Amino acid sequence: PDFINTQAIYARALTLTLAYPAIYPAIAELFDDGNSGASVRLVRAARYLPLHVELKWNVVQARVIAGPRGHEDSHLFRRICIAILTADNNKIIIDLANDDVRSYCDTDRLVVIERKV
Repeated sequence: PDFINTQAIYARALTLTLAYPAIYPAIAELFDDGNSGASVRLVRAARYLPLHVELKWNVVQARVIAGPRGHEDSHLFRRICIAILTADNNKIIIDLANDDVRSYCDTDRLVVIERKV
């Protein structure tokens, strides 16, 4: 069964905000339902990256910032990739260094924070 533990997410956000009050505006924006705020999206890697080609993490970041392949909307949105959801075992990879190299397949997903400018 698929479910989202919203109480745990809210509890973590509250804990982060209490521990680091300076990040409150960023955390609040993620929980805002308005159109002007940031949102976390899970997108297919193929939307931004060539598949089955080894890429460094900093190249992945640059391609996400540049915008989706075949779309000219990079001036409308600001994006950053914060993690990868891999096809093998649905593993989330967060702690990547700029030099980490990985090949992406069609079932891989990128965790992208996106905000309309």
